[in-house]
Parts: sequence; C-alpha cells; structure tokens
Amino acid sequence: MILMYLFETYLDLRQHAALKLTTLPKTLEGVINQEKFEKFRAYSLYKSHFHFVHEFVTILINSTILFFSILSWFWNKSGIFLPFLGLNEENEILHTF
Repeated sequence: MILMYLFETYLDLRQHAALKLTTLPKTLEGVINQEKFEKFRAYSLYKSHFHFVHEFVTILINSTILFFSILSWFWNKSGIFLPFLGLNEENEILHTF
C-alpha cells in the first residue's frame, strides 16, 4: 500500500512539474488559445495540489486503521453492544451494522 502510494506520488510529481510549464505546447497551437491554456493550467495545478493532500491524508488514515487494528476493535465493541439491544451477537450481518 505504501509502495504503491510512493510510486503514484512519483508519477504525480512528474505530471505536476509538466503542469508548471507556461508555454503552449506545439501540438495544441491552433486548437486552443493561450488564455484558455492558462485557465486550464491554473485549474490543473490547483487540482494537483488538492490531489497531493487528499492522497496523503488517505494513506495516513488507512495506515492508522491497519496499524492500530481499529476495525477489529469496532467488531469487538459491536459484539458487546448487540446483546444490550436484544439481538444475537453471533449473527455476522447484525455484527457489521
């Protein structure tokens, strides 16, 4: 999971560097004008910044959940809570709610 995050971040950094180029690529000349290209570039840079933050927070939350066994903790707590509601604690479907 972390190795995949690092690899994807490497690729995202390369794309981010390409987005910082201010000149219109020759392949786009005549297709869009410089003003539209600048708007697209600004939006893409903003989106790229948000993507970096989002992916970092996601990997941090997922790693925390796995490291501290939070899912198994919730599973155990739900098993303790079910009898208080008068439900069968052995029922896995009820256990997951």
